[in-house]
Amino acid sequence: MLNSKVCYMFTWVKSAKRISAISTSFVLLMSAIAVAQEIPKELLELDRQRCSNECMKELNDAAICKQLCDCTVSEFKKRFSFDIYLDLSAELAQSKVSKDNRKKLDDIARMCSANIKWPETRTEPKPVPLPKPSS
Repeated sequence: MLNSKVCYMFTWVKSAKRISAISTSFVLLMSAIAVAQEIPKELLELDRQRCSNECMKELNDAAICKQLCDCTVSEFKKRFSFDIYLDLSAELAQSKVSKDNRKKLDDIARMCSANIKWPETRTEPKPVPLPKPSS
């Protein structure tokens, strides 16, 4: 009788350890998926439209704005996880962009501006200042 109780306890502990290991693995996997989750296409398209609207106000050149906004949205997709993108969007909405995010945005803007094929009749405009980073 004692042997069967010990055997049962041993089996239960072993099963509990397996379940715990499986649960831990599942939680880690789901966390990795959440962190690596891509930015939804709908949000990227909204950013593309906002970018295009603002760009057209400044440059009034659809071809250049398309290049600039396509590049910007493409870089957002490459560089940012969904969580970081949401944080950045919230900062931009409040005009309180952190120094780290300011640098990321500036890097993207410089890279995309440098890659634009400017018509021979146009010169590159001066960059529009963004809100100052929050302390």
